[in-house]
Amino acid sequence: MHDDTLLTIPDLRAGDIAACYGVGTQARVIQTMTASLFPPWRLCFPPSHVAIIADYEKAETGRAWFESTTMTTHTCIVRHANVDGAQAHEIKTRVDDYRSLGGHVDVYRPVIWRTLTNGQPARLTRRLLEIIDAEVKYDVAGALWASRVARLLGWFRIPDVDKEYCNELVGFALQDLGLMNNANPQAFNPGSLLRRLVRSGVYTHAGTLVG
Repeated sequence: MHDDTLLTIPDLRAGDIAACYGVGTQARVIQTMTASLFPPWRLCFPPSHVAIIADYEKAETGRAWFESTTMTTHTCIVRHANVDGAQAHEIKTRVDDYRSLGGHVDVYRPVIWRTLTNGQPARLTRRLLEIIDAEVKYDVAGALWASRVARLLGWFRIPDVDKEYCNELVGFALQDLGLMNNANPQAFNPGSLLRRLVRSGVYTHAGTLVG
């Protein structure tokens, strides 16, 4: 059964994962190639993109949407330029991108035992800003490889610290916080990353963003 809880941007917390469901051809291809017949049922037809929410005092809401992508023309609010790869945006800007075209954004949140505490939110922000300041690019080849080919062959590329696709960025961030083991983040796509986090009891579906 799906949880139909509706969330607004002020409800978001540091460490929340935005699971983005696009409606374009590329999004549909990613979702189809990374689908699963096994639970959790909400993730059988998975998102095509993931981002992570972290505190950022310069953002309008005090939190920002951090991601690695080539699919936005918005100016990164950290580097103040249009960039390819690691970047940050106002949360509403990116949620509106999906909702305006008929897509939606689900939110996955650490379970109560794993809620970010003490210095974890600040550590998350610091690490993400370091990645953006290092101008880490988007790994197009890695994203395509991880979608299905690597899983069929059982072989994953050694992570390239200069290039990261969306679930690599989120995966490395969670590993740094101790919320995920040290498996190669290239072994995951957006859907399998979230399935791993939910099945292991670390994250749970918190609701759908309505702006």
